[in-house]
Amino acid sequence: IQEVGGVKSRPDAVAITPNGLTAYVVDGANKLVYPITLSSSKVGTAIAVGAQGDPGAIAVTPNGEKVYVANYSAHTVSVITVSSNTVTATVTIGSGETGKPIALAVTPSSADVYVADQGNAQIDDIATSTNTVAHTIAVPSMVDANVAAGGDPNILAVTPEGSKLYVASYTGGTVADIATSTDTVTKTIALPGTSPNPNALALMPNGCQLYVHDHANNQVDAITVSSDEVAASPAVGTSGDPTGMSVTPDSSHVYVANHNASSVSVIATATHTVSATLAEATVGKEPYAVLATPSQYFYVLQAGHGGWQSALGAAVPY
Repeated sequence: IQEVGGVKSRPDAVAITPNGLTAYVVDGANKLVYPITLSSSKVGTAIAVGAQGDPGAIAVTPNGEKVYVANYSAHTVSVITVSSNTVTATVTIGSGETGKPIALAVTPSSADVYVADQGNAQIDDIATSTNTVAHTIAVPSMVDANVAAGGDPNILAVTPEGSKLYVASYTGGTVADIATSTDTVTKTIALPGTSPNPNALALMPNGCQLYVHDHANNQVDAITVSSDEVAASPAVGTSGDPTGMSVTPDSSHVYVANHNASSVSVIATATHTVSATLAEATVGKEPYAVLATPSQYFYVLQAGHGGWQSALGAAVPY
């Protein structure tokens, strides 16, 4: 994908369907989303969405039925139905032209899509059954003087079982814990260090720990999910914005991209220390993100009785 009508494409974000068949890529410069068949690398017909911004967040529901695209400049979220690859709904964020959707997170049940609204220092809960905003959650700690009447809620993470939504406030230096059952803030977690700036979140697949990257203090804060208490704050390489993190599928290590140090730090989750056996590695120049790939093994289920057999079920990761 090079350009459209003379405008160079700008791939801002990507999301992959749970079955691993299709990648959806946001072209922020041309207000388009491209479906790509991964087995053949074939680019499908472009899907027009609202005016984009940077970043143009995108998320696929775990049931694989819908794709949600945050249109920062259009103050909306576009809903793409995967079966037809067409926009079937558009959800307004905020009132009038105040909404600035900058991040998305989906619950494991696929019932709710949470939208970080940078323009109003709030989180919008979109019910996927109706594609309407069911609740609006004010998060005062997200207020940011750099955004008029707004905030900086640019990072979201949902726990594996879906009971908690964590929201990081870069300028506020805090992480809010929102109970998804009631859509209320149950605790605002103050981070250690001098004027902390959380700019990345990573949850362990087992749901026990939340890791928060603190850009200002070059450290990663390990928060115990059950208590929302900071357990440790291991130091990592010189950072930059944005700084991505990823946890291995077995929850044993956290990989941290250190933008300004051009390196990747590896944290052993059992001890909350930078691994001695997996030492910090120099990686290219100014790494922005890191991804630990899941296991290649999965189950495909089929029922049988006598000569009858059901259709193969969807692949379930091992």
